[in-house]
Amino acid sequence: MKQTYLEAVEAGWILQNAIFVGDVAGDAEDFDGMENLVQSDYIKTFETNGIYIPVGNSDENMGYQQKAVEYLLKAFACVRGGAGHAYMNEYVKVRWITVAKALGYYRQSKDELGNLIEYIGNTIIRGAGYTKAGALILPLSETCGTSNITSSMYACRWGERRNLTALTSVGVKGRFAGQSGNQIINNVNLDMVLHLQDYTALYKFPGWALELAN
Repeated sequence: MKQTYLEAVEAGWILQNAIFVGDVAGDAEDFDGMENLVQSDYIKTFETNGIYIPVGNSDENMGYQQKAVEYLLKAFACVRGGAGHAYMNEYVKVRWITVAKALGYYRQSKDELGNLIEYIGNTIIRGAGYTKAGALILPLSETCGTSNITSSMYACRWGERRNLTALTSVGVKGRFAGQSGNQIINNVNLDMVLHLQDYTALYKFPGWALELAN
């Protein structure tokens, strides 16, 4: 059972990475993640050299924050019907929580298991997480104009057989495959692919930055 657990954890790392940056052209056993599903017409950059999200309450910083939150809410509104979720760099998410709390756009609730759900406006915000090696899946090293310290955000609307959806034939299926000595052998299979049913359900917004470009 411990081996099954370890393999499930390993599969979790692979799945999380694939959801965002999966590339079937690079690996036939992979599936295209958001980076490769989003259509070029739905990649929108608000500022040529990125959007600075500072902390602090100086007049200058407040101006940057107000502009940034306006762009963020516009990004959510780009998704037809409004974005249900937004996925971003983990550090950008922390900064947004700080700023949104100060500006009054933050709220939270809990799911049926007691897990925290965080919102900015009416959109759930999530960090894209890390690879198994500890690297950020959506790094702060993308180039936007003159800045090379930005990160992209994905805003989407999930649905069942519509919008952005996860297709599967069997889902997660486990079966007992026998016993070898004192070892129980289990097979666990996961069948899934992301599918963009409606192009308007997924947008990419490059250029979010925690520092000003030099």
